[in-house]
Amino acid sequence: MFDVGWFVDRIASRGPLDAIVHREDRFSYAHLAAEVRSCEEELASGNVLPGAVVAVVGDHSPQAVAMLLALVERRNVAVPIAPVVAATAQCETLLRIAQVGWVIDCRGPRPTMTRRE
Repeated sequence: MFDVGWFVDRIASRGPLDAIVHREDRFSYAHLAAEVRSCEEELASGNVLPGAVVAVVGDHSPQAVAMLLALVERRNVAVPIAPVVAATAQCETLLRIAQVGWVIDCRGPRPTMTRRE
């Protein structure tokens, strides 16, 4: 099994070097590592248990990448959803088929978590 904690420590060691260029903004490895840790804390405080199926709505932003890495680290099942798909009527069917228990929207300034019944 892949150890994401080791990976996050490794990318943090790259410090100020560019990890992601999203649109016109540059984000360092240190920033990405801090975002992963922040996402892990948000998942824990939101009671998203390991093994839960979680959809992540977002593009290729540092926040969405960090959330996906945090989910892998916590041994969740991550279901990436592109914003264009999230806006369709078919999305609800896809979420139901995947048995998604949580939807995390990474399109805003901070992720928002919604529990599905």
